[in-house]
Amino acid sequence: MNRYTLSFISLPLLLSSALSAKDLNIGQYFTIQDNETPGCGVGIVQSDKLIEQLYVGQSNIRYQTPIDNKTVFDIGSVSKHMTAYIIMALESEGLLSQKQTLADFYKDGPDWFNNVTLFHLIHHQSGIPDYLNDTESALYLMKRFKTNDKELNTALWGGMVDKSYLFSEIVGFSKQLKSPTFTPGTSISYSNTGYVLLADIIEKVTNNKFEDEIASRIFIPLKMSNTQASTKDNFLINWKASSYYVDKYGNYAHSHTMLPSQGDGGIQSTVPDMAKWMEHLIKPKYADEAREKLLALSKGEYPAFTTYWGAVEFKMGDSKYVNGLIAKNLYGGEFYSHSGYSLDGMVTEFWFSPEREVGYIQMCNYKYLKMPPLNNIVQQYGKGN
Repeated sequence: MNRYTLSFISLPLLLSSALSAKDLNIGQYFTIQDNETPGCGVGIVQSDKLIEQLYVGQSNIRYQTPIDNKTVFDIGSVSKHMTAYIIMALESEGLLSQKQTLADFYKDGPDWFNNVTLFHLIHHQSGIPDYLNDTESALYLMKRFKTNDKELNTALWGGMVDKSYLFSEIVGFSKQLKSPTFTPGTSISYSNTGYVLLADIIEKVTNNKFEDEIASRIFIPLKMSNTQASTKDNFLINWKASSYYVDKYGNYAHSHTMLPSQGDGGIQSTVPDMAKWMEHLIKPKYADEAREKLLALSKGEYPAFTTYWGAVEFKMGDSKYVNGLIAKNLYGGEFYSHSGYSLDGMVTEFWFSPEREVGYIQMCNYKYLKMPPLNNIVQQYGKGN
């Protein structure tokens, strides 16, 4: 396994030499003027091994702390398929069914809760507005937040809002809606709200905190020792990268969020740890029925989905949203992908193919959207070449 920790300014020359055997110069996609910038960690998985790693830029610009294999990033919406995986595991154990509705878990909900199934939540077919991107939802939560002196004071002093409070307010917003925006199951509209509801339902079914449930089912079995779900109690994480955005003066400014995203996002991880999960998805380390349910591109009907981010190949028709992943048949295999935008501005790209036994991870501490073409990596590292 090769690992490179390089500054941006020297990256193209050095990496071109380092990967000449494969003729794949990943460094050309990360060329920036100097090394006083945020950056990215990149990993390429082949079969059941992380075979290439690349680290560029700074985890913290002020202290010139370079990004390396210990750097922790927030993977944002890449977390969603992990939430779906837990639902698949609970279903395999007979503890719930994707056919169950919101009414089964929220007895005091409106009548239309009877028409929204867990399947609808997983596949963004619920019609429930997105609490992060829908104006009405955001205004509702903001007004509610201002009425809670304890949580408002915590946020004003730079702390993180309590997860149970956020969950209760998002559930409360859903309950007060007179109806969803469309009849559940008839359309698709990306909704982070649905995945927060799934996380809350997981806690109800297991009588366990979501962060503990995902650790026991994914992180601990796969020895992902540097990965955890974000909570108020683990707000400060060792080796976590600072996140950045470019302000109106063209300078990098630190970005921060006080919302503890769970279910829809909020997983903190490293490139090597995410590679362990990807390796299991490509070539399972142990018998795992939930994994089989998760990777179901060729089994059943799933809605077409137009992507607005990530690998170009997933934006060219016939993509489907399957269990928290964008799925498509490409290059002689089933490929699964998702991008993640964290609330504090980090960006993650994540794609893999069990048939071609190849995958790619890119984790950045600012909104860096460039990545090598999927086909180039498949040609150089995929099975069957």
